[in-house]
Amino acid sequence: MFFQDKAKKFIRSISFGLITATLCGITAPTFATPVNKDGALILADVLSNSDYLSKPTPINSYKVRPTKDSKKEFRDAYTGVKMSKFLRDIDVAFETMENRISPYGSVGCVDTVCATGSYYNKDLREAYQQGITRVPDLRRNLESKGYVTEEFDGYANKGDLLIYGNDDHVVVADGDGGCFGNSSSRGYAQHYDNAYNAWHTGSAPSKIIRMSAFL
Repeated sequence: MFFQDKAKKFIRSISFGLITATLCGITAPTFATPVNKDGALILADVLSNSDYLSKPTPINSYKVRPTKDSKKEFRDAYTGVKMSKFLRDIDVAFETMENRISPYGSVGCVDTVCATGSYYNKDLREAYQQGITRVPDLRRNLESKGYVTEEFDGYANKGDLLIYGNDDHVVVADGDGGCFGNSSSRGYAQHYDNAYNAWHTGSAPSKIIRMSAFL
């Protein structure tokens, strides 16, 4: 209302000046017509819209609809944060489980993998809580939840499960060519620098379950 009153007084003063100048025979000076930043006339707006000066022009008052690319960037950033936590949790698992003795002794590979995996994957935690101890049972349990058992192609990421032989042994890949799992000969969990030596010397895994697929 303050600006509205000021506008009206300004217009009345212009009108009064024009009338006075005409009566006195004086040529009225030319007044610049008020314009906005885009060069549009606003004097008519002041006369026709009394709310014009009482409402500040909104700046960035609208919302931008995210494009597909910006949505993808957001998803990638979110996934990146989850992946960072996922990898840190695996490191904690390896450190915590080092030298752990499985109650199943020389056949404790599944127990060791599930106990280790419980630190970074809820499905492996559930398998551990259920007491699953056989590789075929673990594989079927994970497949029922949407995981896929693939033929090993020479590639593995940190946290993936590496299966040997005909579901004879399983370990957790460290993402650097090695793995973590139960040592039947030593009787405790350990890290292997080379995953090809985790079961029999020079034996590559036969299958892989990619645990990061559900991040």
